[in-house]
Amino acid sequence: MRTQLLDTARTGLTARSGVLFHGPAGIGKSVLVSALTADTVGTVLRCSPSEADADLPFAGLVDLVARIPDSCLQALAPELRDALQAALLRGPAPADGRGRLAVRVAVLEVLRVLAADNPVVLVLDGLQ
Repeated sequence: MRTQLLDTARTGLTARSGVLFHGPAGIGKSVLVSALTADTVGTVLRCSPSEADADLPFAGLVDLVARIPDSCLQALAPELRDALQAALLRGPAPADGRGRLAVRVAVLEVLRVLAADNPVVLVLDGLQ
């Protein structure tokens, strides 16, 4: 059963832009995702937020960015890089109030750079 589910998910990732595993907590979705991404070619960015993270801005982003090479972050325009660094608690927040939008643009730009060379798989685990 698990092999068949993984094969279906692999086919889904090839044919579509995403796969969704859903069901009650504790049935093994995270294990399936780990098995699915173990042989993925390209970059796998994963976050697994907990309930305690719900009120923390950018908590999931910290996990996702952890596997991105610093060279991708350094290639960003200075205002985007500074906003992203602030969101990751690695620098001061921009004073002009455009930080949240700049963070979104920075993440999108980093994903574009990564995806230009290899496939990128985003794994958002535990969203329930």
